[in-house]
Amino acid sequence: MYSRDENQITDLRNRYRSSALRPVLEIIERSRLLVVLGNPGSGKTSLLKYLALQWANEDRGPLPLFVELQEYVKGRYGLLKHLESECACYHLDAREVDRRLKTGQVALFLDGLDEIFDIAMRASVIDEIIALASRYTRAPVVVTSPVIGYESEKLQIAGFTHATLEDF
Repeated sequence: MYSRDENQITDLRNRYRSSALRPVLEIIERSRLLVVLGNPGSGKTSLLKYLALQWANEDRGPLPLFVELQEYVKGRYGLLKHLESECACYHLDAREVDRRLKTGQVALFLDGLDEIFDIAMRASVIDEIIALASRYTRAPVVVTSPVIGYESEKLQIAGFTHATLEDF
């Protein structure tokens, strides 16, 4: 007899096996809110860096603002303030970041949800991500996390699509 956890794992495995494979860049273009899952080393961070380079080289898509969540939680004074401090190289102040987020001219790339080891802190950051996504309804938001240990419920309820990268 299966326990509840074993039934959930079996259900997740079956849904994974039955889901259609699609190129991740196609999923990113179609989904404003996205969680990219994958095993360590599968390319989650590289994907975000590739998208940022694509923007820089081709002037295509919204301005990517890359946030390493592990670094963010060290100072933790709000994602907007963090973005403002990180955007000094773009000469963007908080009002400009706010304006660009409202118009969808900025994409948030939030990397390494798993690297927030404190569970309460991770839950708080997830709440902040959801609040930003609902406040800035035109800005793309991409979050990365490994599959193991990831709890999808809050972000799924908030409208985030989930995609899993296949290992290289």
